[in-house]
Amino acid sequence: MQEDNSFKAKPNDIVKLQNIYNGYQLTACLNCVARLDVASKLGNSVDAKRSAKEIAKDVGADPNYLGRVLHTLVANGVFQEVDNSVQIKNSNAGERVFKHNDVSLTLLDPLVRDEMIMTGSIAFSRSQESFTDTVVTGKSQIEKALGEDIWVYYNKNTEEQVEFSKGMTALTTRTSPFVASNFDYSQFETICDVGGSHGVLLNEILKTYPNGIKKAINFDQKYILPSMNGLSLVCNDPRYTEVDGDFFASVPSVDCYILKTILHDWDDEKSREILNVISKSIKPGGKITVVEHLVDDNNKENDLFVSSLDLLMMQLCDARERTKSEFEEMVKGTPFKIEQFIESKVPHIQSTIVLCLK
Repeated sequence: MQEDNSFKAKPNDIVKLQNIYNGYQLTACLNCVARLDVASKLGNSVDAKRSAKEIAKDVGADPNYLGRVLHTLVANGVFQEVDNSVQIKNSNAGERVFKHNDVSLTLLDPLVRDEMIMTGSIAFSRSQESFTDTVVTGKSQIEKALGEDIWVYYNKNTEEQVEFSKGMTALTTRTSPFVASNFDYSQFETICDVGGSHGVLLNEILKTYPNGIKKAINFDQKYILPSMNGLSLVCNDPRYTEVDGDFFASVPSVDCYILKTILHDWDDEKSREILNVISKSIKPGGKITVVEHLVDDNNKENDLFVSSLDLLMMQLCDARERTKSEFEEMVKGTPFKIEQFIESKVPHIQSTIVLCLK
């Protein structure tokens, strides 16, 4: 009889794994309560309390199912459950009573809601179906999951494209004050936010630096720019202007370019293409500020978030969040060099990598 030498896992270690592997269901729960705007129907303070049945009536949901979702979120630190020892005897989860905690209160913020809707979107969740294939091949296999690359998918699915745009705008709106103050933009007369979307970051920079900057260009594709789509301008500063175009073809000529969460959408080859295009238009003495997360920045508060974001970019775009050395390697083969890393002191806020011509 052959001896069985196979490894036997310890029960306590199995429990630790089991508490991790259902993370996708937690994402779905957060996406659900964000879409239904459950937080606002519960109330606007930690003192407010309502049953799942009451909330479900307001949002048009099944009370029992919604109660089960909220109970799961409570177990993971979002919301609180009232008189749990009594309610657990009731088989109908719709009778459970809930209240806010500090974490669930953040869902009252429309920007946080937009972020939760984006991160739990169909595109993001379905893309993970081919994640193992991506790891095996060393190249994103998102087309196996979505049938096409992410940008083509969004162009065909306009509702999801809008959700993605709102989610990214929400992230930028929340982080822009920190990004604007992390580097002194007042030293430049002309600046350009490459891929600036709705102009949120430029608006914050112009508010932060009323002097020095004479012209700020929001550069993006025509269908994204707000004024070209009849949207209310985010920025009413007279120094603000919009130019449409493709940053793989050409960019306006200015003293300073901002690349916020642009290069993490592209592999090194494509990132170098973008930098090489900019090099043809940058004014003498000009700089580029690359606003990105740094992997392994020795900030443990960032590691869980940034490492997960790195895998998301790997799957969605065959791209990455980069370490300092990976940024230095990526810049090789371009006319630029890294002048400075300005690391963010605030958790989950991007750092600023300053590039100048060699």
